[in-house]
Amino acid sequence: MFSFLRANNFNAIRLPFSAELALNPNQVVRVSGEPTLDNLGNLARLAKFVDLAAQHNLLVMLDMHRLNANGGIDEVRPFGSCFLNHSALVD
Repeated sequence: MFSFLRANNFNAIRLPFSAELALNPNQVVRVSGEPTLDNLGNLARLAKFVDLAAQHNLLVMLDMHRLNANGGIDEVRPFGSCFLNHSALVD
């Protein structure tokens, strides 16, 4: 994938991820078709992706695109309310 992007003059990749990924850093997810990213914990997989992109001189723009991995927010709250328990992020 990275070789294809460089060969087609891409210089950056936008990588959407969920906040849930950061809150569950050791959760292992199967990535079929990409053996170098398969069977790694969430943060290890993210780090490996960034390392592989760097080896191909590609920048990675991390985009915390969603709160949870299944595509939405767990509950609707008034605009401006906090969606995450920030104490879970700071250890």
